[in-house]
Amino acid sequence: MESYSQNSNKLDFQHEARILNGIWLITALGLVATAGLAWGAKYLEITATKYDSPQMYVAIGLL
Repeated sequence: MESYSQNSNKLDFQHEARILNGIWLITALGLVATAGLAWGAKYLEITATKYDSPQMYVAIGLL
């Protein structure tokens, strides 16, 4: 049978692992979202020099 301190350490490790997995998941989703926005901007031909284009107004509105 495990002692209380060993059981507590195991729970602390599992909690820390869940937090780190959450951070990795949020980071990965952020990278995917950024890549998706970049692809969408390229697909719609939105660039920084086309401020007067309707697509740019849509992009600004979405932000």
